[in-house]
Amino acid sequence: MSDKPEHVGVDSKSAVERDRIDLNHEIAGEPTGRIPRFLTENHYALYGGDSEKKQSEHRYRTMLQMLLEDDARYARLYYEVQDTLNKARRAADRALDDITRQLEEAEKTLQHMCNNAARLDDGTLVFRSTVDGHVYTEGGRQLSDDEAQDIEFSENAPIREDYNTQKKKVETLKEQEVEVKTYKRDVIDRAQERIREVNDPPILEELNDLKERIEQTMPDTVKARYDTSSPAAQRNIRSASIYQNIQENKPDFSVPDMNAAFDKAHDDISNKTGDVPASQPGLALSF
Repeated sequence: MSDKPEHVGVDSKSAVERDRIDLNHEIAGEPTGRIPRFLTENHYALYGGDSEKKQSEHRYRTMLQMLLEDDARYARLYYEVQDTLNKARRAADRALDDITRQLEEAEKTLQHMCNNAARLDDGTLVFRSTVDGHVYTEGGRQLSDDEAQDIEFSENAPIREDYNTQKKKVETLKEQEVEVKTYKRDVIDRAQERIREVNDPPILEELNDLKERIEQTMPDTVKARYDTSSPAAQRNIRSASIYQNIQENKPDFSVPDMNAAFDKAHDDISNKTGDVPASQPGLALSF
């Protein structure tokens, strides 16, 4: 008994979904209850005939393989998306490496500032401002003159403005780290998983959407490291174009009309020598 699901509710699906379901069944060699619409005799001929072995090989051919081999436009866009993914992943990895290194240095500097900062009796960090001369807590509260008069600031004590700048730098780097990791997980990884669906590959419109999302949601830190060159993709794109050109411009091996060619050659010779063309009544060539 076949495990193939019955075509219950298929007619209620969109035209794209119905085509996808029927094509999957035709690739698998399973009946759909309708006349085959996608795989013609020409497709089977690609495998060298209709032998049982060749048809078996054809059944296990994935939809993605079929699209890449038979549709140059699809192959071109597919390789463009894959190349965009690869470059985006490399850029994201480089961005994370740089952010991690900068964050380690920034946190080390911030910790050094904290170690040299003055403190209240309860351990709260305080900093003197060079802008207005007042003393502030780490949280931004301004101390009164009475609160600040007994605080001793060491020679290496950081000023408030420098501390706030360094603290903001650490916070920004942490935000960038989260942003890049989220982009890798929610955009790059999901797009990669989608285009690897060999039996249910994305259609052209979805490929376009994937490419746009990869590029348009890319964080600035990743864009700065994004390589716009794509030699690998160009090779794949050229291969797809060559295949399409071969399919559309197959050489003509038909035999030319030799009699017509002979008559044309004779007319050309006659015109050059001034002889009357043999095509006129009552005249013929002699050899």
